[in-house]
Amino acid sequence: MASPDALVRERTTQVLALLATVQQGIDAMLAGGTVPELLKAMQDPSEATRHHVHLTLQKVGELPEGISAMVNAGGTAMLVAVCKEQVSGDALLTLKACLKDPQGLSDALDSKAIAAMVAALSHSHQHVLQHALKNITFLTNPDAAKKEAIEEGAVVPVTKLLQHPEWPVRASAASALGSIALDIEGKRQAFEAGAAESLIALLRDKNLPVVLLSVRDRKSTRLN
Repeated sequence: MASPDALVRERTTQVLALLATVQQGIDAMLAGGTVPELLKAMQDPSEATRHHVHLTLQKVGELPEGISAMVNAGGTAMLVAVCKEQVSGDALLTLKACLKDPQGLSDALDSKAIAAMVAALSHSHQHVLQHALKNITFLTNPDAAKKEAIEEGAVVPVTKLLQHPEWPVRASAASALGSIALDIEGKRQAFEAGAAESLIALLRDKNLPVVLLSVRDRKSTRLN
């Protein structure tokens, strides 16, 4: 991955992505200390190389020991920095693996990941929106993080995405809103942004995950 030849780097990471599809390949990468090198390669100029790198890291991140390796190598902060600089569905999905680890979640919050995820909500690509919303749900599990998300202006863009034409985005928005809008200020902002009307409309959605999440979120956004 350190070769000056762009094609060599691309082919190398492509091979690693294939190896990561089998347990023996992941075990070999963890034993060989490949994860830190993969994290560095996230900044490669080649989009194809970066894609292969993220595919590999995502496979590695399916295992608890893989997540630990990414977090211990400082991967969480690196991924947040990548998302701030040039957000992509790949980077957001890789970051999600780190958020499953308590230390990874803490590192992400320290790196201002919530602000980065809120900024990503202005993107037009479905996968960017979907994974940014899912990461917001993970990030706002702690009460203090819910308040941070509200302060970063998450409620209004999340509420607007309840009306997105793609149902996975609508479902992810409903989940994120349910995680954020639990205190009075969050409920107030959601209500003023039209969340109640959007959630009522989602009750007629033809996709079951959207319906189930909208039912839950109608309860969480009620003003008491």
